Amino acid sequence: MRERVFSSLETQISQQFFPILKTMGASDSVLKRIEGDFLDCYEHSSHLALSHLRHELTRTGLRDTWNRVLDHARSAYLAELIAPHVEGVTMDLLCGDGALAIELEKMTGQPVHLVERPKDVLNTWRPWIDRIRPFESIDVSFEGIEADTVVLSTVLHHEQFPRDLIRTAVQKTKKRLVVIENCIDDVFDAEYQVFVDLFFNTCLNETKLDSPGAHLREDEWTAILYEFGFRQVDVVERTTQVPGIPLSHTVMVASK
Repeated sequence: MRERVFSSLETQISQQFFPILKTMGASDSVLKRIEGDFLDCYEHSSHLALSHLRHELTRTGLRDTWNRVLDHARSAYLAELIAPHVEGVTMDLLCGDGALAIELEKMTGQPVHLVERPKDVLNTWRPWIDRIRPFESIDVSFEGIEADTVVLSTVLHHEQFPRDLIRTAVQKTKKRLVVIENCIDDVFDAEYQVFVDLFFNTCLNETKLDSPGAHLREDEWTAILYEFGFRQVDVVERTTQVPGIPLSHTVMVASK
């Protein structure tokens, strides 16, 4: 029998994606079985493979564990990562369920405004859900919100036109823009980034988030930020340790 040759993406999925199941408590045997079944299916149909993976994660309880990590540990980690770079009153623009904003508020002692598109508000059971202001359009005025810092946390790559969102953030911030992005690099290429988006938006959970595959390299995001007249753009953090996310995260601070 001819030995199967794995594609570059399948190799990345095996090496970078599936090991995260160990951090969710999966045994070696369960990890080996789930990964093997997924790769066998993926050779024929990515849709079928993701559907089967969702079933297996649900059946084994790993899906619930993974979501608990995303609901709590991820936001706390990211808030701690960016807290030293946030100044004054802050707006978390496209805040998801607002968990990062609430953690950031606790850490900085400064108010944080939560803003999100109504269709993309996640985890509506959160006790602070009524604090989320609707983001209806790029041109919305955000009456009553004055921000020294605007945060864009892993949202730009979900935008069909990310410059439009950056333009809105620039208009609303008095001092700085803090951007967290999953940047393309030598380990996590564009194809793998798109796969991870697909997994989180259609497999682990089913969301209405757009996934146009607008991932860029660190230097490309930096160049775009300079287009908007920022005096200085610094890469202040890089990490692959964000709980529950098998990707790298880069933190960029753009100062007026």
